[in-house]
Amino acid sequence: MKAVSKAHGRTWFIDLDGTVFEHNRYKDHPGELERLLPHALVFLRRIPDHDTIVFTTGRVGRDLRTTVASLRKARIRYDRIVGGLPNGVRILINDEKLHHIRRTAFAVTVSRNGRKGSVHRKLSAGLYKQIESGRC
Repeated sequence: MKAVSKAHGRTWFIDLDGTVFEHNRYKDHPGELERLLPHALVFLRRIPDHDTIVFTTGRVGRDLRTTVASLRKARIRYDRIVGGLPNGVRILINDEKLHHIRRTAFAVTVSRNGRKGSVHRKLSAGLYKQIESGRC
């Protein structure tokens, strides 16, 4: 199988708790494999193979190992997991690219666990297309 070139792909920094997995469920059920939130599964599978996925989380140790096992079971690809982060605000800073006029950084805050009417539904319905067009 030929490797996919990621030279010109995007990098997605995605938090795990409340966005991909139910928030803090791993604390109530330690070591138990988790299920992805339905909207997250749809969204993650839409990210092109040439893009890079970096999951961020405060999880460490056994909880992080369970996370990896849960992602594998769901067949969700990713490139890295950055664990042990504080639960404070996350900030993304990126430079502009001189060869095109599109924005080079985006931030989206979603409702925890994809509550009805939340931004999660918009994510799975077309955020990637908005980013592609530069409208987001």
